[in-house]
Amino acid sequence: MKGIKLLVFIVNHGRGEALLKLCRGEGIAVSLLLQGRGTVDSEIAELLGMGDRRKDVALLTVAEDRAEEVMRRLAEAMGLSKPGEGIAFSIPFSAAADRGGSYELLSGSPARVSGESAEKDKKGGKGGKGGKERKK
Repeated sequence: MKGIKLLVFIVNHGRGEALLKLCRGEGIAVSLLLQGRGTVDSEIAELLGMGDRRKDVALLTVAEDRAEEVMRRLAEAMGLSKPGEGIAFSIPFSAAADRGGSYELLSGSPARVSGESAEKDKKGGKGGKGGKERKK
């Protein structure tokens, strides 16, 4: 089974949208942007010139064989090698990949549905919801 990686980017507030735009250019189909808050005490943050503790947290899924290259390109484009710009890391995320078409969705791969699978879905066969509705 092919693996999937969850890429996590934590960047300064307001930079998440730029990251998601770069993701679309990389063909990343699944991404989620969350709002976070840094853990540095506000007085210490002020002394270090980091007054805004708000962060953008981006969660991205890519095929394992593309993860390292995609992370490198995105981190470079976002300037993460500079102190205070953010961090990025990856987590194996393959448990969901063995369910139907979820690998294609989560990895950013083009979906491939065979005619036979599509017919089964229409007729209510394995993997589809087609067929008659159940009465309650």
